[in-house]
Amino acid sequence: MDGGAAADGTDLRAALVDPVRAPARAWRVDRVIRPDPRAIAAPGDFARGRAVDLPSELSLYCLSGSGGVVAVDVAMRDLVGAPFPYAVQAGRARSVLLLPWEEVDGPVPAAPVPAIFSIGRCGSTLLARALGAAGADVLSELDVFTGIGTLARRWPARADVQAALSDRAGRAVRHAVRGLSRPVLKFRSQASQGARAICASGTVAPVLMVRDIAEWAASVARTFGDENPQAVVDPLVQGLRDVAALPDVPPVLTYDTLLRDPVAAVETCLGAPVPPARHAAIRAALATDSQAGTALADRPDQGDPARIAAILDLWRAERPDAALRRLGLGPDLTLQRT
Repeated sequence: MDGGAAADGTDLRAALVDPVRAPARAWRVDRVIRPDPRAIAAPGDFARGRAVDLPSELSLYCLSGSGGVVAVDVAMRDLVGAPFPYAVQAGRARSVLLLPWEEVDGPVPAAPVPAIFSIGRCGSTLLARALGAAGADVLSELDVFTGIGTLARRWPARADVQAALSDRAGRAVRHAVRGLSRPVLKFRSQASQGARAICASGTVAPVLMVRDIAEWAASVARTFGDENPQAVVDPLVQGLRDVAALPDVPPVLTYDTLLRDPVAAVETCLGAPVPPARHAAIRAALATDSQAGTALADRPDQGDPARIAAILDLWRAERPDAALRRLGLGPDLTLQRT
């Protein structure tokens, strides 16, 4: 939509640090191009038509290659409670925008926004449903944060890039939650690779969600059977390292904890007690598969044993033991008693 970058990323890095100051523009969406509904949102997802007026309401869709941000004319409040908002955005968008970051912001939240980082396939979507039952306004998997995570991983030692990404994260959080009474953010697993950049914005209160590694490997093998094991283990390892590198260790939830005591899990995320009148609704939320009917629902087969074994072998070879110890996790990603 707005051009690519050099193979070594030089142009993209320069655009992050010193973006082109172009005015906001909008175009009619002629066609949506998303062959894989699970794919991370990208500027090329929309075939542009003629130029149109800027809409009165919008939501951020993804980062652009020129250092700005792509948005669509779908109100942020219409994404509250949706497990996969990028699908809602792509399905409803009538116009697509390219915005400079200077035009993306909102009031500073009264308190840091609870933000769930996860390893994926660990029940975080179910947790989001339980949070909604508790009265939270949950925004899940906004891919503008996914993009921040992947770029933070690409240049972890570049202070200028990390600072720019932190500024964008703060602006994105403030823009996303404005007008929401009790906002909660839940990120895609790839965003964990940018946990330091996102949290350095001072706008979020992080929580990490994990799952027993053997269960995780089986779920990944079922759901992403075509993925190379390295492609799933590498982001897992890097994400755990980045979360563990935060100045303060965040609360850690496990899938088993959520199933055993969903009210306590929700209270951990919110950092406050939940009124007893909400408890029954929270427990009932766990009775429904939050991903039923989607491409991410667990399949009935158990997954290819060879693929599961390959994932686990790679994990044993590459697991970040120092990061796990700081997070209070064992080598199997279960909480260690102290």
